[in-house]
Amino acid sequence: MLTRRNDCLAQRSCRALSRLVHEEFVEPCPQHDDGNIHLMFRISRGDRQAFGQIYSKYYPVVKDYLSSLKCPGHSLNDISQEVFTRLWKYHKCFRGNSAVKTYLFGIAKHIWSDKQGRDHLAKHFYLNRSPSSPLVTPSPFWALGAEKERRELIEAIEEVLARLPSGMQEAVRLVHLLGNSKKKAAKLAGCSDETFRRKLRRGMERLRELLDQENILQA
Repeated sequence: MLTRRNDCLAQRSCRALSRLVHEEFVEPCPQHDDGNIHLMFRISRGDRQAFGQIYSKYYPVVKDYLSSLKCPGHSLNDISQEVFTRLWKYHKCFRGNSAVKTYLFGIAKHIWSDKQGRDHLAKHFYLNRSPSSPLVTPSPFWALGAEKERRELIEAIEEVLARLPSGMQEAVRLVHLLGNSKKKAAKLAGCSDETFRRKLRRGMERLRELLDQENILQA
């Protein structure tokens, strides 16, 4: 059962990645060929040598792009690496309907937006803790030097978030992690605005309860 669930999640991630960079299940268009698209098709067939060539050529390009998105220097290398990790993990998703750079930039923007969303959610809960866990010094915790503490908190919140019912979890992710407006998120979730807002409110309330129960937000 777990293997089947993981397979379904992988398929959904692959489809989402394709939609992200406007991929369609069609033959490659000549105008999108930037001279390296043949390497991407080799990667889509599992060619590690082609992957190494794309990595060598585009790693600095992706890093510069992330820098232009105001990604902080201490995160640049990690996120750039994640772009290519995700490229290989979902290598079968590439369909050739965009240039290589466009495809990689789409992945990079998605990862950076997701990281910003997780940071925002963790900061929200940390700076708005219940009276039973009083806030001592919020600013230093969220300062540049507290990257390890932030990462640990974000991972803990992700674990708890995964325990929520699917509808609540989707609502929280669409708004607080992916940055969609509530109206747009409701359309993506396929439900009315009222239903979506109810799921989001209950999801945030339940998430806070679980975080408090496990003392995750204790100083």
